[in-house]
Amino acid sequence: MSEEITKVEFTDDLYTGIEFVDDQHRQLIDRINMLLDAIQQNDEEFIEDTVGYVLQYTLFHFKSEENVMMRSLYEEFEMHRDQHSIFIKKMFALKMEIEESGITQALVQTLKKELLEWLIMHIQVQDKKLASIEMEAHL
Repeated sequence: MSEEITKVEFTDDLYTGIEFVDDQHRQLIDRINMLLDAIQQNDEEFIEDTVGYVLQYTLFHFKSEENVMMRSLYEEFEMHRDQHSIFIKKMFALKMEIEESGITQALVQTLKKELLEWLIMHIQVQDKKLASIEMEAHL
């Protein structure tokens, strides 16, 4: 890939205040950055392995968040869970596309939009909302 791919930094605006959730977000972002490096270097085997890892870790992470939501009787549980499901479906589609077609410029753009932008926005809005409810429940 000739285009420079901007990595994601785990900045203060991504902290939710729930330590294990923040740790999982940090791990996801680290792996996504590894994926971006692999794309930049056109390392197809590592790309496939890393996409698989990100997908599996995302499933684990979303299950962890959903457990917090159920424990807190989170009113927006179904909407939040549905967002997770949509994201997972998009990740599976990306994984299949990479396996079938390799890395293309269009796929890189999709990866940026579907993976990075969605994840950052989801953390900043939905996960922070969940965290504030969870913290209130434990006051």
